[in-house]
Amino acid sequence: MSKPDPGSWPQDVAPFEETTSKMLYSEEHFVVLEPGAEEQLLTAAEMTLKLADWIETYPEALPVDVQQESTLEAQIKLLLDESCSLEIDQGKTVQWFAVRLEK
Repeated sequence: MSKPDPGSWPQDVAPFEETTSKMLYSEEHFVVLEPGAEEQLLTAAEMTLKLADWIETYPEALPVDVQQESTLEAQIKLLLDESCSLEIDQGKTVQWFAVRLEK
């Protein structure tokens, strides 16, 4: 069986590659790893609060492009879109990963 030609797809259907990141970040849960703490499973809302806390507590740890964002919401979005870790102190890195839960 041959692969369908993307040019023949209806206009409202995006190729897989274009939708992959949207699918990943539309997930509702994240695994969070923090030094000295148990692995946490957070909802998207809880992950947003966690990132806001890290941003406010460790502003100097943010990548330059994130620091340049004018709002907390924009900083959170950029971290979710482009990162999965943040070094909050020398040798201490927090990490987060979007996960899918089986239904």
